[in-house]
Amino acid sequence: MTGPKPVVLPLHHGVFRRRFLLLHFLGFKSWIEKNSTDTWVCDLVYRVAKSCLMYTMKSARLSILFLACLASSVGATPEEQAALEVAIASHEQAVHLMPEVWMRDPFILRHGSWHYLTATRQQHVTWGEQGLELWRSQDFIHWESIGVPWSFTRSSWLNKFERGPQDPAEFWLLAPEIYFMDDHWVAVHSTNRRRANLLVSFGGEYNDSFDEPFGGELGQRHHPSIFTDTDGSRWLVWGCTKIAILNADLSAFDGAEHRIGPSDRALGHEGSSLIKFGDKYLLFGSAWSTDLVGQGTYNLYYCTSDRLTGPYGPRQFAARFCGHGTVFQDAKKRWWTTACGKGTYESDPSKGQQICGNKQAWTRNPQGLTLVPMELRLVKDGKVDVRAKDSHYANPGPEEAQPFTLGTD
Repeated sequence: MTGPKPVVLPLHHGVFRRRFLLLHFLGFKSWIEKNSTDTWVCDLVYRVAKSCLMYTMKSARLSILFLACLASSVGATPEEQAALEVAIASHEQAVHLMPEVWMRDPFILRHGSWHYLTATRQQHVTWGEQGLELWRSQDFIHWESIGVPWSFTRSSWLNKFERGPQDPAEFWLLAPEIYFMDDHWVAVHSTNRRRANLLVSFGGEYNDSFDEPFGGELGQRHHPSIFTDTDGSRWLVWGCTKIAILNADLSAFDGAEHRIGPSDRALGHEGSSLIKFGDKYLLFGSAWSTDLVGQGTYNLYYCTSDRLTGPYGPRQFAARFCGHGTVFQDAKKRWWTTACGKGTYESDPSKGQQICGNKQAWTRNPQGLTLVPMELRLVKDGKVDVRAKDSHYANPGPEEAQPFTLGTD
């Protein structure tokens, strides 16, 4: 693989010279993204690019030379890329991507020909500055880092929010989701200090200036999500589960909140989202298989209704190891869910089940992003069956607290 041409850089100081150097770093970033599937290298480029604005030009130039050498050795082998392409095309087995990127709660939005990814990053966020981190891809294999277009430092209120006595010292953005609505980017997120937030861009496809129409009034709504119904109405979804309709400019609620969920038991404790499949509303939520936090496997469950506000039917099983996953369609209208590693990673089922038997958390998902192919179908009596297609994810484990009768024709 031939690397980018070397550049000759001035060694004296000055803000314009540092900006000139930053442009060269971004050039390296662009080249790496086209020639590598290892997104951690792009993250490293961002970190060094930021450092070049603070340190000497000589140190930054040495960093560039290091990155140039590093860039020549990264990237998936042709065999690895070919295997990923076959797996994604088949839509029959889970695929594991972005292995160098630590993430939780991955969310994917398809907008045009691109799939946009965001996730909880905790202390791993690029640049070390808490905010909304994004990647995008057209094929699920090559992910382009967009960086952190919005951070806590740009918030109109988060940094003024007084830390409570029970709040953790480190302030983290949690469970972000991003949408494109009426020519605006819209995002929601939670935090580890019991505050949620809603962002609306000022306009434009590539605009990274965001307003916060709710300010700090969104309160403690845990892991919020936005559902757009077929009539155009938009609803905030949070907890597990409450919903409330939003007004047209997303600055306030336009009605009372409703509590929704399965008819027979709790759906879960977080990660709720809604989609519409045909005439049915599908409510998803996440829980541990044993009903005990941190024990067993972290799974995705669902229930269905003819009306958004309910009543909903019994809780059903969707996918193992896919807790806090996002069910979405790709450009070919195929269904997937995102997943991540939450627990001790083990690919051997017998060893994994032993982890569950020891009252610990087991996952089949290594670090990074996992995509699991899903099948959604109408079955007899107008019911909807949601199942993972990969056999490792399709069935609940023997430690499952709830007995399930899985859907059949």
